[in-house]
Amino acid sequence: MRTLTVLFASALLAACATVSDRPASVAAPTIVIDAPRTIFFGGGTTAPVTLDVSITNHATTPIRLRRIEISTPSMTTYRLETVRQTFDETILTGETKKFPVFTNAVTRVDSPSEPLSIRSVVTLEASGVEFREISLN
Repeated sequence: MRTLTVLFASALLAACATVSDRPASVAAPTIVIDAPRTIFFGGGTTAPVTLDVSITNHATTPIRLRRIEISTPSMTTYRLETVRQTFDETILTGETKKFPVFTNAVTRVDSPSEPLSIRSVVTLEASGVEFREISLN
């Protein structure tokens, strides 16, 4: 039983972590997703949602944002439609830029109250090398 608890705790920690294939010479950027606290469906089954994705470049070289993908794979009472937006934006060293991502929320119940759980895949490029930062929030 104790082994099962340790395995579950390890899996939970891994799920909340950030995964990346970033080159070792490039410092990890900070990626923050500002999502609405509540989504108003107003009696319908869909609602527009705007997410603000802020990226801070901690690398010694500029990084270029190529793509942001947002999904909600673990949601049960409602979900965000998976969205992939392409960008061609340079983020200079020490700079923070905010990028709006537009999608829709879809529900199957009358009053969804589940906390929003977002999976993000942000594709960046530094010194000609493309890499992804993957996180679960």
